[in-house]
Amino acid sequence: MITIYGIKNCDTMQKAFKWLDGKKVKYSFHDYREAGIDKKTIELWLKHFPVDKLINMRSTT
Repeated sequence: MITIYGIKNCDTMQKAFKWLDGKKVKYSFHDYREAGIDKKTIELWLKHFPVDKLINMRSTT
C-alpha cells in the first residue's frame, strides 16, 4: 500500500484519488494540514527531491 501526502481538498489530490480508485490501488492518505508531518520525513524527502519539487509554489495556501 502507498501513502499519499497532501491536502485533502487540493485539485491534484482529488485527481490522484480518482485515478487510484479507478485502478483499484490501495492507498492511505496523510493530510499534513490536519495531521502535521515530522521532521524526519521531510529530511528524507529532501535527500531525494529538490525543495521546489516538494513545495507547491503555485498554490495560494
